[in-house]
Amino acid sequence: MRFLHLFALLLVVPAFLFAAGDNNYKITLDKFKVGAKMEQSADKIIEVEQGTLSIQPGFPLRENSIYLRQKKGSKEYKWFVGTINPESYVKAHAFSLSENKLKVGEVVLMRFYAASNAKAFQDETDIYFDKEYIYSTRLPKLFFYKNGRWQILKESTAPSIIELNWADNKVDIVSEELTFKKGVRYVHPVDPGLYTFIFMKNDCMPYAEMVSVKSASVQSISPRLVPVAVSNGAAPKLSVNMQMLAATPNLQETEELYDRFTAETQGSAVSADSSDFYKIYPRQMSASAFMTSPSSLEYRNYVARYTSKRNEAYGMWKKGQNAELVALETAFKHKFDSLQALPSRMYVWPNTVNPVYPIVIPEYSADLSPAAVQMPTQPEEPTPLQEPAAPQEPVTQEGAAATAPEVAPQPEAPQVPAEKIELIIGHPGDRYDFRWTGKALGLDAENLIALIRAGKVNMIVSLQNDKPVWVYQNGAVTSRHHYRYVKMEFVFDGQTFPGEGDFILPNYILRQPEVQDWLHPKPVESSSSAPQPVSSSSLSSSSVPELVVIPPSSSSLVGDPRIIKDAFHGDVVMIDSGSFRYKGHVVAMSPFAIHATEVTQKFFAEVMLRKKDTLERVEDRSKYKGDMKPVHNITWTDAKAFCEYLGGDLPSEAQWEFAGRADNNEGALWVLDDVPDPGNYAVYKNNSYKLGKKDPGYGPQPVASKKPNAWGLYDMSGNVAEWTRDRHFPIAFWMEKSNPSGSMFGFLKVFKGGCWKDSEKDINLVETDDEDPRYWSDGIGFRCMFPQKAIQKKDGK
Repeated sequence: MRFLHLFALLLVVPAFLFAAGDNNYKITLDKFKVGAKMEQSADKIIEVEQGTLSIQPGFPLRENSIYLRQKKGSKEYKWFVGTINPESYVKAHAFSLSENKLKVGEVVLMRFYAASNAKAFQDETDIYFDKEYIYSTRLPKLFFYKNGRWQILKESTAPSIIELNWADNKVDIVSEELTFKKGVRYVHPVDPGLYTFIFMKNDCMPYAEMVSVKSASVQSISPRLVPVAVSNGAAPKLSVNMQMLAATPNLQETEELYDRFTAETQGSAVSADSSDFYKIYPRQMSASAFMTSPSSLEYRNYVARYTSKRNEAYGMWKKGQNAELVALETAFKHKFDSLQALPSRMYVWPNTVNPVYPIVIPEYSADLSPAAVQMPTQPEEPTPLQEPAAPQEPVTQEGAAATAPEVAPQPEAPQVPAEKIELIIGHPGDRYDFRWTGKALGLDAENLIALIRAGKVNMIVSLQNDKPVWVYQNGAVTSRHHYRYVKMEFVFDGQTFPGEGDFILPNYILRQPEVQDWLHPKPVESSSSAPQPVSSSSLSSSSVPELVVIPPSSSSLVGDPRIIKDAFHGDVVMIDSGSFRYKGHVVAMSPFAIHATEVTQKFFAEVMLRKKDTLERVEDRSKYKGDMKPVHNITWTDAKAFCEYLGGDLPSEAQWEFAGRADNNEGALWVLDDVPDPGNYAVYKNNSYKLGKKDPGYGPQPVASKKPNAWGLYDMSGNVAEWTRDRHFPIAFWMEKSNPSGSMFGFLKVFKGGCWKDSEKDINLVETDDEDPRYWSDGIGFRCMFPQKAIQKKDGK
C-alpha cells in the first residue's frame, strides 16, 4: 500500500468510529407515527386545531402551510401540518432550499444536527418545513450527513409574512408575484421586496395597491373597497332587458344582444362628472413612498396595474350611475360563462382544398445536382369544390363556418401523389378563420381530395369550449373568432374518419393574449385544475406564414435540445451554468460541453486516422472489442492527449460530477425511481462481472445501452470508470467557490463512476478513486469536455 494511501486512511479512521453510512442519517417513512398528539411549547411556529393528530408525510407540500417534523424518540417521529404562528415564525432561523441546492422531497427525510460530530440518533427534535425553506427555532446552523460526508446548511435572509385582512368571503385578492388561495390569512414565505395586489368585489370598484415587505416582518394589508355609486336620476330607456337575455338560445345571439346593449349603454348612461370619481377612488402611490425609483420594474408594474384597474373602475362607476345597467352587465357575464363552458362540434366547409406533396428525392446516382431533385409544383389557384348536401342531423347550434368556395381551374397533376391535404376555412375577420393541414386516418389523401371536391364528404371540427376571443378596437368589440380547435373529423358514406394534423391560426387571432394564455397555460399544482385541451395534431413545421397552433397537451419534445451531433468532436451534451452540492459545499459552475457517451473504439480509431504522423497515433489496447464499446486499457496521459487533439480536455472532477448528477443531490441516479434499480442505468457487477467470462454480458458493453441521466448523458455510472484531469491528495485544504479545479498537490489522478466489476456502492457518482497516470486497466476509459464556444463555432450555431 502506498504511503499516501496509508496516511489518508489514518486520517479518516476516527471519523468512521462516529459515522455510519448515509442511511443511518435518514428517516424512513415507517418511523413516522400516525395518530399521536403534538408536544406543545411556547415558541412553536405552527398552529393546529385542538385535537389534531399526527399524519403520514405526503407530497407535494401545500402552499401557505407550515409542517412540523417532531421527534419523540430515537426511532419515532410525528408529522403535522397547520397554519403559521407569525410571532414565532419571524424569529426562527431560515434555510433556503434553493440557495443550499436541496429539494424539499429529500430534506423531509433528512436528519439535522447541531454539530458535525453527532451520532446518527442525535438529530434535532423540532424541524419545520414549507415548500421553500427549512426552519429551526433553536439553531443558527444545521448540519446533515449526505454522500459520505458532513455538510452544513447556510442560513438565509429571513422571509416574511403578508397578512391578508379579507373584508368578507366575497372579496377577491390577486397578485402576479405570489400564489395563494381565497380566504388564506397568511401568505408565506415572502422574500423582502415590493408586491402589488389587486382587490375586487361585486358592486365595488377594483383597484391595485403596492406594499413594501421587509425582512423577518409581518406586513398587513386590508382592501379599501369603494362601492359603485348609484345615481338617483331617471333610468335610461333600453331596448334590452332580462327577459330578452334569458330567451337567447345560443352564444351568437347572446353576443349580438350584448353588442346592442353596449351600444345603447354608451348613449343612454346618466352623465356624470369625472371629478366625482377621482374624489372617491384610491389614489396612486408615489415611488418615494416606497424608497424606490419611478423607473424601477416593480413600480412600473404597479403603475400599469393601477392604471388598468382605475380605467376599469371608471367604466363601472359610469355604468353604476344606473342600477339596471349593472344588473344587466352581471347577467350577461353569467350567461356567457355558462354558454362558453360548453364543448362545441360543428360542420365546416372549406373555401379551398389543396394537396400537400412530399419532397421527392431520386435514388442515388452520380448526378446529385439541384436539378436532379424533383420538387412538385403546388397549384396556384384553388380547385373547384362542390358543396355536399346538408347533413340530416346537424351537430351544431351555429351552422356552417363558411360558404362554398368559388370554382377555379384544375391544376396540372403533380408527379407524385399528395401526402396530406390543406383546408382553408373562412376568410379574414370571420368567426371561423383557420387552416388545417393533415390527413384522414383510413382515407388516401388523393381520394379524400376528390371526395371533398365532389361534395361527398362532410367535415366536422370540435372545440374544447364554445368560447371565441373578442377583438377590441377603441374599447369596442370589432370581431369574435374561435380558436380552441382540438379535433377534425371527416364523414363519408356514414362512416367517420378521424383527422391527424395541425390547426393553423392567422396572426391577428394568434397574437391575442387570451389565445396565447390558452396555448401556453401557467403550470398549476392542483390536481383538480381545469382539463387541458386534447388534440389529434402533432407538432410539425408549416410553410404558411402563420404559426402552427398546437393545444398544450399535444406537443412533445423530440430529442434533447442539449445534445449536439458533431462529426468532429463526437456527440456532446451542452451543460448550462448552475450550482450544486459538491463535497459538502455549494459551488457555481460555468457552461461547458461534454461527450454524451464514453469515447467508443470506433470514434477513437476515426480520430487516430486523422493524424497524418503515424507516430502520433495511439494504439487502442481495448481487450473487449466492439465498435460501440468504450475504449479501455488507456492511460490518463493518452486520454488527455486525445481530448486535447479535439480541442478539449478531460473534465475536472467537479465538471464530471455536475454533469453526471444532473441536478440530483443523490449520488445514485436510480434512487429517485419508483423501483430503484442500478441495472437500469449502469453496467456493473450484478449484471456483468457476475455473469462469468462465457456470457456476452461479461465486460464493458456498448455505450448508451442503459438509461441516460436527466441531461442525456449515458454510462456515468458503471461500464468503465472515467479519468478526470484532477490530481488526488488525501487532505483538502480549500475549495474554490466556482469551478473547483482539484488539488494543487499530488501525482495520482482521479477517476470516477465505477466500472463493470464494481458493486452498487462503488458506482455512486460521488465516489472517487485514484491511480498513477501511467496506469491502465480494462475497467477505465474516458470522455472529453469542451468549451461551448468550440462546439458552437464548429457546429455553426
